[in-house]
Amino acid sequence: MKILLTRLTNDTHRLECIRDDGTRESAELETKSLLKHDLVHLAVEKEAGLLEGFWGLVAAGKTFKELSGKNTMSPGEPPKSELAITEMVVGMMTGYLVNQAKAEDILLAADTIFKGSSIALPPYLTPSFMEAVSKRYKALIGQVNGTPFHETIELSF
Repeated sequence: MKILLTRLTNDTHRLECIRDDGTRESAELETKSLLKHDLVHLAVEKEAGLLEGFWGLVAAGKTFKELSGKNTMSPGEPPKSELAITEMVVGMMTGYLVNQAKAEDILLAADTIFKGSSIALPPYLTPSFMEAVSKRYKALIGQVNGTPFHETIELSF
């Protein structure tokens, strides 16, 4: 799947996905938080080889609207899908990447959170995975930040 990102302003960007079957999905989105979140998702899902996280489900034909709010869980409820688990990992990785938390602190918190949810810690969540996600995320954000307004960059999933 092709992922096209167009910087519109400092505050908004256009996201368009062109699936392998030619169908498209697009939206104009707020940039400050959503762009970073989407790029962390992309880095996590590609490095872990996930097919049923956000980007994998979009590639498979799900719409943005169908996925909106689908990754949320009730308090105390264990994650029931790869998407929900991925969302938990993306949240942790955001703390690592954006807030510059220490990898060992993130892994300790992840172990505690996953034990509390009765779901096994994803086997890919290791220091080397975190470093690979960090490198991929930095490359992605650098590519986006280096793109002039109203120009489009193409990423892939």
